[in-house]
Amino acid sequence: MNDTEAHPPALGVPAVPPSPVEGAPAERALVVTTDGRLGWGPAGAAAVVGALSLLVPIGWSGLWAPYELEVADFSRRIAVALHGAEALAIAGANNAVPTLSELGKGQLPFSSVALGFQLLGLSDWAGRLPLALAAAAGVWGLFALVAKLCDRVAAAYAAIALVTMPIYFLHARTMLGDGVTLAAVTLAAAGLGVSAFAPPERWWGRLGWALLGLTGLLAGFGARGVLLGVAVPSLGVGLGWLAWRLCGHRGAGRASAAAGVASLVLGLAACGVGLWVLLRGSPEAYLELLGAKQAEPGKLPTHDSSLHQLGFGLFPWSAIAPGALALVLGQEREGGARAGLRFSLTAIVVVALALHGVSAPQVGVLPFVGTFALAGLIGIAFRDAENPEQRTRLVALIAAALLIVFLSDLRTFPDLSLLPFALGTPALPESFTGAAKDWMTYGSFGCLLLMLPALGDLPAEKKTLARAVRDSRRWLHALGSAWHGKLRWVLAAVTLLLGAAALLARLGARGL
Repeated sequence: MNDTEAHPPALGVPAVPPSPVEGAPAERALVVTTDGRLGWGPAGAAAVVGALSLLVPIGWSGLWAPYELEVADFSRRIAVALHGAEALAIAGANNAVPTLSELGKGQLPFSSVALGFQLLGLSDWAGRLPLALAAAAGVWGLFALVAKLCDRVAAAYAAIALVTMPIYFLHARTMLGDGVTLAAVTLAAAGLGVSAFAPPERWWGRLGWALLGLTGLLAGFGARGVLLGVAVPSLGVGLGWLAWRLCGHRGAGRASAAAGVASLVLGLAACGVGLWVLLRGSPEAYLELLGAKQAEPGKLPTHDSSLHQLGFGLFPWSAIAPGALALVLGQEREGGARAGLRFSLTAIVVVALALHGVSAPQVGVLPFVGTFALAGLIGIAFRDAENPEQRTRLVALIAAALLIVFLSDLRTFPDLSLLPFALGTPALPESFTGAAKDWMTYGSFGCLLLMLPALGDLPAEKKTLARAVRDSRRWLHALGSAWHGKLRWVLAAVTLLLGAAALLARLGARGL
């Protein structure tokens, strides 16, 4: 009996022999189809969740003062002076074009908000809509990348993870501007990744993906400069392609090799320019080439500030990300484009962490641009977890433990929930604190209930489940016998002690 007979694929996916991939191993633990037999159900589910998270509704609350108000005013001035929207001019106010030093980042995000004002009028939702649509395009880019190199189910997992990560959906729903940056980097990596690992056979398909990658790189440069907007996606894909080739995999022809080499060379050049600016550049060079202001000496963060941001900016996925990374990197026998995708996403995360760490002492902590790569790795890990041979119970337990730790920190320090905005030290209003704690608590337990069945390696067949229940009863009976029938008294004593400790803590909090 072969592997596909012993372990039928999950989600009703028919088992078919894998297409021969040059350089890929002959055996696989799980066969996953990448053709149209999966249907568009996964894509539809991801689209519904994405629309609810990014677009519906974006005008519930007013503008966040002073952060969104400042961006709105700069964008209005750009619409008046550069786009010709004279109707947006305010008598007695400054209607001139803002300088880069005023903007503090690239102009593209402000121009996007200005376009919304010009077309839809001055309102909070009109300014946020272009950023939300840009973020939706980034989600499509991640879905297309994972679907092309893996399958649609993994792509749906990845897209749902991305749109529920605070770093991504909060910037998509606010007028701060970095939603454009995150989307641009995602689209650049999607275009370069498909071109490097699985270029379409027809020339217009190859040209389309290459143009998508180039458009993403240009948008990334216009939003956050050469280091984070260009070097992260291009160098990440280039290093992933290089590691893929060094491991003995062969590309799909000269187009694949050309795309991989071009990504690597462009990434190294962008990284070199960015590092030179960090070491020797003037404040003007920081704004023009890095898309960020030079930080003040008294507020310099450390190089590991990005990790601190990720712990709470990816919540609750930050609890799952370490185990997902271990699952993805543990696929040693897999070859072809799927292996290239794993190498590429991992390299993007590493490059993003390195460049954010290097630039943090100079420009401060900026929103992590490798968020989409972490979401892609999580999506692939959840797809891999459908294989009964993976044995992911330990991953589920580790994720549950980390989730409880993060939840405890967020309930104790609710201001940590604002770390995804990367705005220094904004404070959560007191009126929001109680509701925020309740949302974090109930949401975390809901996530825990969904995660344990997904990663807990639970038996799927009724006979296997019944046997597991009988084995559990036999184990409990043996444990009770070992305690000579006194196990219930031990459990009762532990429960009594925990209850007494909780009562004493409540009385102490009231000052009694």
